Amino acid sequence: MKTYLMAPAMIAALLLAACNDDDGVDMDRPIALNFSTDGVVTRATIAETGETFEPGDRVGVYLSTGNTEAVSAIGTGAAVDNEPFAKQSGGAWSGTLYWQNISQWHTFHAYYPYDAALNSSTATAKAVTVVADQHKDSGAGYKAADYLWGVSAPTRATNNSLTVQLEHRMARIVIHLSPGADMTDAEVDELAPTLEIVGGTIPATGSMDVTDGTIAASAGQDAQKLTTITPYRTGDDGEYTYFAILLPGSSFGHGDTFVRLVAPDNTTYYAYTLNTTSDLTLESGRQYIFTLTANKAGINLDQFSITGWKTGDTATGGANMVVR
Repeated sequence: MKTYLMAPAMIAALLLAACNDDDGVDMDRPIALNFSTDGVVTRATIAETGETFEPGDRVGVYLSTGNTEAVSAIGTGAAVDNEPFAKQSGGAWSGTLYWQNISQWHTFHAYYPYDAALNSSTATAKAVTVVADQHKDSGAGYKAADYLWGVSAPTRATNNSLTVQLEHRMARIVIHLSPGADMTDAEVDELAPTLEIVGGTIPATGSMDVTDGTIAASAGQDAQKLTTITPYRTGDDGEYTYFAILLPGSSFGHGDTFVRLVAPDNTTYYAYTLNTTSDLTLESGRQYIFTLTANKAGINLDQFSITGWKTGDTATGGANMVVR
């Protein structure tokens, strides 16, 4: 009887073929996923140009499969529930999610921030919380309120890395503040930390459905409401920008005080009364941008715009413009 010895290179080739499919896809290697918004890897936007995900941030991912090139709902086919992907210090994402087969189309549903209690059958609603002071602790409350969701185009197994586009599901108010003709930069600098968004109906809690990204405020008479919002603040020398993330459905009345500054003596108030053509109700994935000037007689609106909360979707106008 003859004995045949295999060269080490041949053994390695056979082992590689054993864990690859017929098209060369390594089924034993975790799927390489990236997550982005607006074509760049961003999440809560402290600056208007965007802020990258931070090491330790986690995105939840559901994998589902189908026999046709159509988006499959979470929990269908050869499904994997709520797998966390963590941002690493080197920039990559790590997760232990694998291709289920080579024949079916795979769909990825993703959301941020990750919640280990969720699954595809009995727990698909992620709790959403908004805090009143979004400037405190370097904007911690502001960043924590940026809930994201996205779904990929169906794909078959591949060795290539894939990117899932995430969308901002909350609403954002952006306020630009500068001095008017009768107020100095120094006076605005003194007033700037006191700016608040006031009045209206501001829900503090809600939920996001991870099956489709729908987000809504809590209902019922016992649902918690906020009376004021302290936005995250940037700027100096009389020029300031404020950012606040709120739940869709937050509303403010036409003719009601909307923005307030408090003088150092705590007795004088400078106010901007909402003078758009109608009440303002915030919508998911939209941002509401106000350019204001502070004057001794009050706060004036110079420009108002409603845009998609992403790059390139802009509509601007004067004080009377409301875009739907």
